[in-house]
Amino acid sequence: PKAQAYMLMGMILGQKDQKEKALDFVNQAINMKKKPQEKWLQYALSLNHSLKKYKNAVKILISLTSQYPQKGKYWKQLYQTYLSLFQDQKALAIMEMAYKEGHITDDKEILNMASLMVYLKMPFKAANIIEKEIRIGRMKSTKENYEFLSQAWYQAREIDSALLALEEAGNKSKDGQILAKKGFMLLESDKWTDAIQSFEKSLAKGKLKDESKVHFALGLAHYNNKDFSNALNELEKAKKLDRKNTNIVSFMDQIKNQKMIESQRGLQL
Repeated sequence: PKAQAYMLMGMILGQKDQKEKALDFVNQAINMKKKPQEKWLQYALSLNHSLKKYKNAVKILISLTSQYPQKGKYWKQLYQTYLSLFQDQKALAIMEMAYKEGHITDDKEILNMASLMVYLKMPFKAANIIEKEIRIGRMKSTKENYEFLSQAWYQAREIDSALLALEEAGNKSKDGQILAKKGFMLLESDKWTDAIQSFEKSLAKGKLKDESKVHFALGLAHYNNKDFSNALNELEKAKKLDRKNTNIVSFMDQIKNQKMIESQRGLQL
């Protein structure tokens, strides 16, 4: 029998849902040809995927990407198959090749690639790609995309860039949650005045998950700025919203004592 006969037998068995037997015939047909038809390889690929034989599927997809490099669907199927095999490094390598060849242009696909980069400890590369894609307009300048960009920059230890992206995300948000997050990041960086401004913007926008926590952080920022009066005002607001939190009262007592000491020093001088 010729290769076409084996292929036909494989297709008949496949229609009868005898996929294992079908694959044996299809493989035999493919092995008899130096350059098997594209549709044969596609059928073999679908059988391997349905049988969860992902290693065999990879071999077929490598052949398809080599023979038809202009067809982006094969590149995408190849990296998705590597992901199914938990071979993330290989999946990312194929993703990057497909991206460079112009096969990955969709907003979601680019974000998936960048997410895998962050997962594999390459946040700097991920952030650069997302920033470029937003700039050229291929990715939408949404709150979610800017928030992801901020996280990538933050993990890359590029705090200033992370803050800029978070500001963009916060401006596009309907609530003050992201601006509060920016405030906490500024607080960690000892940028007290900027943190105060960000927390105040977040409170103005409202709809916060934990308003007491924001008032407490705002009090801390004022305290570090040596503005004890405003610090106490914010902590008082925090206490009203969370009466069970003893840390707020302790901090208020600490500020009052320090304020008294500072006042006594002033009188002595």
